[in-house]
Amino acid sequence: MRREDQEQREQQKIEAYTTAPAGESLIDVKAAQKHWSKEMASNPEFVRQVEERAKFNERLDAVIAGLKRPDISLQQAVAEGELTEEQVANLYDSLNILLAPGSEYQRILLYLPFEFLPGKGWKPKSSDLKREMETFKQQYMTAWRGLLTSHDVRSNFVDGDVTDFTFLAEGDPDPRVVKAAHLIPKLVEKGLLSLEEVFVLIEESTDQVLQKSIVDTLPVLQDMGLIHPGWIDRMERSYSPLLFEQVKVLQKLAGEEKPEIEQVGVVSFESITTQLEADLEEVDRRDHGEVTANREKWIRREEKRSVIEKTGRAIASGLESDRMDRTEAMQFFSEEVDQSAQEAFLDGLRQAIEMRAKQDPDAAKRLYSEYQEVIETHWLADGDRLRDAFSKLFFHLQGLGVITEADLKRLGLKRPALAGPFSENAKNMQEEIAEVVRSLEVMERDPVLKERVYPVVLVLGSRIKGYGLQNSDVDIAVFIKPGVDIEDTQAMRKKFKEVFSHKLIEGEVIEYWLEEDGDSLLIRNFDNQDVKVGFSVEIAFLFSSMWEGDPQMVKQLREKILGPYFEDNGRMFRDMDARRLELEDVERNLLQYRLMHTGYARYMPPFGGLDTQHAASLDGQSAFWDSGYRQTATQLFARNVFLPKIEK
Repeated sequence: MRREDQEQREQQKIEAYTTAPAGESLIDVKAAQKHWSKEMASNPEFVRQVEERAKFNERLDAVIAGLKRPDISLQQAVAEGELTEEQVANLYDSLNILLAPGSEYQRILLYLPFEFLPGKGWKPKSSDLKREMETFKQQYMTAWRGLLTSHDVRSNFVDGDVTDFTFLAEGDPDPRVVKAAHLIPKLVEKGLLSLEEVFVLIEESTDQVLQKSIVDTLPVLQDMGLIHPGWIDRMERSYSPLLFEQVKVLQKLAGEEKPEIEQVGVVSFESITTQLEADLEEVDRRDHGEVTANREKWIRREEKRSVIEKTGRAIASGLESDRMDRTEAMQFFSEEVDQSAQEAFLDGLRQAIEMRAKQDPDAAKRLYSEYQEVIETHWLADGDRLRDAFSKLFFHLQGLGVITEADLKRLGLKRPALAGPFSENAKNMQEEIAEVVRSLEVMERDPVLKERVYPVVLVLGSRIKGYGLQNSDVDIAVFIKPGVDIEDTQAMRKKFKEVFSHKLIEGEVIEYWLEEDGDSLLIRNFDNQDVKVGFSVEIAFLFSSMWEGDPQMVKQLREKILGPYFEDNGRMFRDMDARRLELEDVERNLLQYRLMHTGYARYMPPFGGLDTQHAASLDGQSAFWDSGYRQTATQLFARNVFLPKIEK
């Protein structure tokens, strides 16, 4: 057989063996009919919910497509003719369903763009929009009050730096937050909440986490000019010691001078690179104590990234204020310059252009034009070495309108589908998926694995989600057959190391152990479950992965394993509502890790945000506050945080 024919047959098999994520078949009725059993796909309640969610996605996508920038309000877009009142009314109609009392999807309000919230002075012309908007305000605030009882790990909304523990570990040390409370400044600004209501919440609550979360908002409310002297008097008269104590705190903060940006003389190539080298050496010397190898690797990588971004800020300050001239800047492109220094310069140029774009888009274009030729020359000649730094620069420039979509294409770049569908991103991972399929074939022949593991592999990871780097790990999972003895674990894991030896996998495999329950296959949970074994409530992997394997086997396993998740049978997981944990697992994995922490910023420039003097009290540096991130997160929620519920 000719080599070309063999390669073609291999490619055809890979395509035949690859099935899109199960979640993508739940937001389209035709896809649902294709991928689920006739009994499931014809169930009236299943069909109704799928149609309802499909309609929401269609309406949401239409509204977002009509916004020129993420930081434009719906009111402004309607006034400028970019959106119609009918489009906005339809969106509110769908949101009202998700926010209705008893809905399992009310957490979407944590991520809804603030630009979607009606402003105080918006007086629509159409009766439909007036009605839906008033209903939305009521539903939103009712749902918001309900979420004031929900405690989240605070770091999940900031940097993802949490302890190595499962979400079920007892006595974990990570601080909690009521994230809904952190929305208070935006709600007061929009006129949806009064300061009196905020103070009453502090006074009447016995939940210390909630009280602390509300107190976090007071410095920002003061920064925004929303706490005037009359409100200070109200705080002084409060019977709550906590609220009374905040008077002195706010008075002290009000007396602080806004920190000035440190001004130095000429920002030179030598001073920048010398300091960068010293900072990176300091990172290498740090001892992080007794942590796992993976956590040590993650901490060190994040620390180095932070150093490069800090250096980039210094370079950006020099470029933006003309304290670094072009002669100094061009030295960063010398062949002998360290890669970290070149990454820092590219990041600094990006930040400088973003600074100018806020004030004058044309000035941003002029700054880039000074370096465009050398930047593009180095990208085309040596782009692979600094691919991530270059691509981040280009993607941000396109997001700002400094370059066009056609320019990205000319440079050989395509923006990933951060909001999904994830099957689109999988098209950029053909080499890795081909390797998984080859490994699957080996697994089917292995005497140890073929008797114990189903011939299907799930593929996920940051590149499937759209934000991963070229060298990001590929996450895979397998299903262990019912009846397999737990004593066989080490023998199987030894084989996994051999079979899945690709450098981006290195034998790291998540295991879902199955047990029979009538016609279904349920995921087993163990008392002392290690990190390589998936819990039954950890469903992000199950519904968001690409499934590799014979299509008939994939369809059969999906129906048997995933079908039970749709059953309205009040199932519990360790005395907790299993469906709530399952939906929150999808939210945490797709909207937070690591999209919020690092992934979104790789591809999109900042818009909106929480930019006040004391925004740090609300973790204002987090992408959580970015208007563009919130659009993407809302789309991800609409497409993925969804489990149809039907009676058994």
